[in-house]
Amino acid sequence: NIDSRDISNIYLDMRTALSEKISLNKKEEHPLQSCFDTIDETLPTNFKDIVNKISKQATKNDKMSWWRLQRELKILLKELENLNVPFFEFHQKVRDTIIELETRYKEVISQREHVLSHIDKIKDKMKAECIHPAEQMAYVNGNYICKFCDTKIVLVD
Repeated sequence: NIDSRDISNIYLDMRTALSEKISLNKKEEHPLQSCFDTIDETLPTNFKDIVNKISKQATKNDKMSWWRLQRELKILLKELENLNVPFFEFHQKVRDTIIELETRYKEVISQREHVLSHIDKIKDKMKAECIHPAEQMAYVNGNYICKFCDTKIVLVD
């Protein structure tokens, strides 16, 4: 049989174990380094006292609010750190894709310019050797004009 004293001892043991576990979990992976860990010799001798007085000026509520914000900031910075890897991987893929597209775009432009220059050569040759087809002829201000080669044609009687 279990009496009430045994139950209270079990409860206290469990509570102690839980509080130890919680305190172990609360320890940070990277403990904060105090400004007093490495004191510079050029600092005044009462530097530590002055800093403590300055830090005690804030009210308890202000301090709690500030520490809460700092904790939230750490969480957000950790989240940002976790997002940086996928972001930079995506950014690199985008850059690679853009470089690939730019290369392909330059190739297409080069091919297009080649075709356009070939078209210009053919048009120049056709203008030089124009046969003045009927569908290209127009009558403007009493003159016959070939719209293709822009030549004014005069009829001889």
